Amino acid sequence: MSKGEHFVGYPEIIAKNGGYSLTNIACTGETTGSFIDRKVRDNGCQRGVNPGEKPMHDNLKVQYEVNQLDFAVEFLKKNPDTQLITLTISGNDILLIENDCNAGSLPTVCKASKAPGLIIDIATNLTKIINTI
Repeated sequence: MSKGEHFVGYPEIIAKNGGYSLTNIACTGETTGSFIDRKVRDNGCQRGVNPGEKPMHDNLKVQYEVNQLDFAVEFLKKNPDTQLITLTISGNDILLIENDCNAGSLPTVCKASKAPGLIIDIATNLTKIINTI
């Protein structure tokens, strides 16, 4: 398999069925926060940000050294004829809370206490992402 080939999502399917050329900049494990700032915690996407960490994983279909939002903006400036943008994000935000809380003695209470802040963070980040794009 070639780089990132075993992660096939709906962008690949839509591009193939719709006859679109595809540039998929998705990063497995990205959170809404790390989409904006590579130094924000994610679920496995941005390794290599801090000294001594492994480099970004090999599952990227497009290599870039900036956060996804900056890359997307630059890509769209260079490709103003882009016909379709897909965005699937926030699941990893939820998974981080799930993983953190499942490690504790009261996971349900932990999740319930973190949910309101998580929803606000996701909404804030998505608003910034969509407004910037």
